[in-house]
Amino acid sequence: MKKIIVLFLALFVLTASATVSAKSHHHQDTDDKHQNNGRQEASYEKHKHHDWSHEAYYDNHWQKGTYESFSFGWHERSDRFEPERYRMEYIHDQGWRNRFPGLHPYHWEDRHGEGFWYRGHHVKKAMFFYNDADELVSIGFMHNGVFIFVRDDHSAYRNHDSFFISWSHRD
Repeated sequence: MKKIIVLFLALFVLTASATVSAKSHHHQDTDDKHQNNGRQEASYEKHKHHDWSHEAYYDNHWQKGTYESFSFGWHERSDRFEPERYRMEYIHDQGWRNRFPGLHPYHWEDRHGEGFWYRGHHVKKAMFFYNDADELVSIGFMHNGVFIFVRDDHSAYRNHDSFFISWSHRD
């Protein structure tokens, strides 16, 4: 009888330790998943090159507009435009950096006048905004005296700030 009780206790201990080990392993798997998710989020934050939640994008001058898609592909590189067809010139101006933090503005002009269309308006000059990885993340241009700002997050904004009007008359 003692042998049966000892055998029963041994089985009980083995079963209990296997259960604890499985729970511990499951807990470790869960911890690993949380750590991996944390690493993925940290990696995303590390490689995130612009932040649309910055207050500069939501001051009193910006009004939400309607999004329209363009023929340009988001996240294309700035060197995709052939110099003989398009003018791409980096804008070295603190005013632009202040209004568009985390972005690099380029003056874009279609030298052949083809441009692109926005609500029946032919756009031949625009501002292209690139992130730190040289990916197109926004396009801005003047339309009826208003600066239109279209973003890669499928939102669009309008701005009546005179800063943009003064820049639209420069070459």
